[in-house]
Amino acid sequence: MRKDFTLAALISPTRQGVLTTLFLRPEKEWYLSELAASLGTGPSSLQREVDALIRVGILKKRVDGRRSYVQANEDSPIFPELRGLVEKTSGIVPMLVDAVKRTKGLKIAFIYGSLARGEEGAESDVDVMLLGNVSTMELSPKLRAVEVAVGRQVNPTVFSLDEFAKKVTEKNHFLRTVLRNKKIMLVGTEDELENIARRAEDSRAPVEQTGTR
Repeated sequence: MRKDFTLAALISPTRQGVLTTLFLRPEKEWYLSELAASLGTGPSSLQREVDALIRVGILKKRVDGRRSYVQANEDSPIFPELRGLVEKTSGIVPMLVDAVKRTKGLKIAFIYGSLARGEEGAESDVDVMLLGNVSTMELSPKLRAVEVAVGRQVNPTVFSLDEFAKKVTEKNHFLRTVLRNKKIMLVGTEDELENIARRAEDSRAPVEQTGTR
């Protein structure tokens, strides 16, 4: 389980692991021993953490015979905020950063769509845009590993810098919408992205004709 110093500063390592595991896959029910094995901890210490989170409504429990199952409570009023915190600190976002940051030729990478807007559901795909002269053959296995880890599909859109510049100058509707809306940067900054787009527009701007009469 990936640990993050941001969450570790707020909560115990065991509780961090519980929240990360359950909130990244809120549709899945976990049997206590299965969850303990996944986190590498003992069922007794895990039980205390789980019970505390159930009492405050962050998790929910379902009993089936002798077995009890726990799951992230999507009806909790703070579910969106907690899931967003998990995704940004120990979940999808840092996993994607680790997956793409050393890709040869990559200049800019960011998440867009429902995850960036904070409107994603349990089954929402993760939309990622990558700019640069990169190999999709190199990227695909890295992104597939993230998909397996978080149980969600990652949809990459890859443009070379020339392709990106061409679409910017053509005022491509899809790209304009993506650039206008919220983003979570993985590689590079929003300022760098805006500079690339601005240079593309400036390079295609009509040049004013001057001369003598």
